[in-house]
Amino acid sequence: MKTSTFKGKHGIQQIARNQLENFELADNLALLFHTHEQMLMKTTSVASAAFLQLKNIELKITVN
Repeated sequence: MKTSTFKGKHGIQQIARNQLENFELADNLALLFHTHEQMLMKTTSVASAAFLQLKNIELKITVN
């Protein structure tokens, strides 16, 4: 993070810019975490569906 010892208008602008960058980083991290969670849930769902399909096929083969 950049710090500024510059007084006045430019110093305030720099501080505001740094805060905005920090908020953007926090938003990006939150979005990344949420996306990762969604991917894990979807992967688990697909794996469960695939397992059930294989069990169904296995059952049909056993019955015939």
